[in-house]
Amino acid sequence: ATCDILIGADSIKSMVRMFMLQEQAGRAEQHGELAEAADLRNPVQPRWSGVITNKTTGECHRRNTTDGRDHETVTQYGTLVDEHELRFLQHIVAYPISHRKFINFAAFDTDHTKEDSFYGESWIRVSNSREIVDLFRDWEPEVKQLCIRSRKVNRWTMNVVRTLPSYASGRVAILGDAARAMTSIQAAGVGQAIEDAWIRSALLSHPLTTLNSVVQVLQIYSRIRLPLASQVAEGSRRNSMYFCTEGVRRRYLRG
Repeated sequence: ATCDILIGADSIKSMVRMFMLQEQAGRAEQHGELAEAADLRNPVQPRWSGVITNKTTGECHRRNTTDGRDHETVTQYGTLVDEHELRFLQHIVAYPISHRKFINFAAFDTDHTKEDSFYGESWIRVSNSREIVDLFRDWEPEVKQLCIRSRKVNRWTMNVVRTLPSYASGRVAILGDAARAMTSIQAAGVGQAIEDAWIRSALLSHPLTTLNSVVQVLQIYSRIRLPLASQVAEGSRRNSMYFCTEGVRRRYLRG
């Protein structure tokens, strides 16, 4: 199959990204630029951020605490954080949904010493409440009650894509997770993908854009989006690490 322009929006395991970078690396090697070729191949495979997210929902009972009070997650959005050691972190983001019938929460298990490694096991698997209960066994009874009432648990390994040198090469461009998969700590990934698509479509639909100028147009798209989106991705990464700051102790952070 042939096309005038190829836009890759094929997620974190993007084949378009892989072939685009491999082609660029091959050209660099032909010119004897071996270090540049290695840098181009570096972001081909996603890397583990060191974060595992256990996502689930639980039944929302009005009185979830041991002293008869409403559990704080019944009435408001919040984050429960805990630090056992500086390198290892667990926290839960929890909030009510479906007219307060259920509590939606994500239990994060983090080891930033594993950042930038390759996760060898399956990225996504179905777990159960027992694993979350065991993970948070030293926490308050209120947290344990949330874990016990959880339904099917989806265990997600949070992988990311290293910063690319460009989002475009020739008549090929990538966007969204294909260009820049990031951690979900700031919930900004989808918004950045929408901005990618909006800028790219605005440029490609411009009256001055032609097939002869499309290579330059896609480079303009890359120069606009790469620095801004990379800044958001780095902000999400740093936000995850802020929980590991020395002196952080278990507390409820109201959203």
